[in-house]
Amino acid sequence: MAGIIRQRTAQRMPQRLPEYGYETIALPPPKDASNFNKCHEVLATPELLEMILAQLPPADIIRSRRTNKQFRDAIDSSIPLKKRLFLLPSVEMDIQYPLCNPLLLHQMNHGYGLMGLVINPTIPLHPNDLRLSMQLSEKVQTSITVRFRLAKRDYQSGGLYYERSKIVEVQAGPDGTVRYAEVERMGRELMAARGEGWEVDYCRTEVFI
Repeated sequence: MAGIIRQRTAQRMPQRLPEYGYETIALPPPKDASNFNKCHEVLATPELLEMILAQLPPADIIRSRRTNKQFRDAIDSSIPLKKRLFLLPSVEMDIQYPLCNPLLLHQMNHGYGLMGLVINPTIPLHPNDLRLSMQLSEKVQTSITVRFRLAKRDYQSGGLYYERSKIVEVQAGPDGTVRYAEVERMGRELMAARGEGWEVDYCRTEVFI
């Protein structure tokens, strides 16, 4: 009886194939191939793919661009998805409380409108990084006030030496709105003007939205 149970269990288990120096699992084919084909048909329809991707958080939409060329082209050519990724404004300029970009900013504890940076301007992003082209909020902002906090690390003691905060008005780029590329550029200009060894303490840098 035990041998029969082991035999039936082995039949249900997927086959293990030794490849690439480690064991991989060969999953059995789907029972109904028509459902598999229908899934491909849905994803091959740009309108349906756009509706599916629009349900994802912005970070997952960016990851989906790396799926294949079809996903990348669908996201890059979709106006609703560009608004979802803060690449295009989605509200009017006179809105009082715009939604801030969670990929760039986080809410601080000092009240609404005072945001902290998620990305460190000291480490520049890759030129192809989509976050460089993102707005900081969902509306067009011709200028944004940023209080940069510069610090220098003492490698002997391990401590940080801070200087007085520098409040800077970051102006819009060529397209008329402030994007993260302008914030990063301003932070690096402040570091270069202060001298070698100084960097932006993005955890204490404040952005006024």
